[in-house]
Amino acid sequence: LPELIVRRAGVRRLRIWCAACSSGQEPYSVAMLVREHFGPQLGGWDVSILASDISTEMLDRARSGRYSQLEVNRGVPAALLAKAF
Repeated sequence: LPELIVRRAGVRRLRIWCAACSSGQEPYSVAMLVREHFGPQLGGWDVSILASDISTEMLDRARSGRYSQLEVNRGVPAALLAKAF
């Protein structure tokens, strides 16, 4: 991402695609990572994350953004959970 941010500085636009996103945890994780580690650098940028999957059922679940406590706790540090949620 740092190299991509440097290359895209002229247009100040960043597009991220999460293919095969299933129920959507990955796009949320990517959004948290980008905000946490690159937020100040990307102030004023047009940043978007596109999540896609072949399963419409999984995409509906991803759109809802509802996850169990187990799903949310898996792999996300407590401090980041408190900050993001």
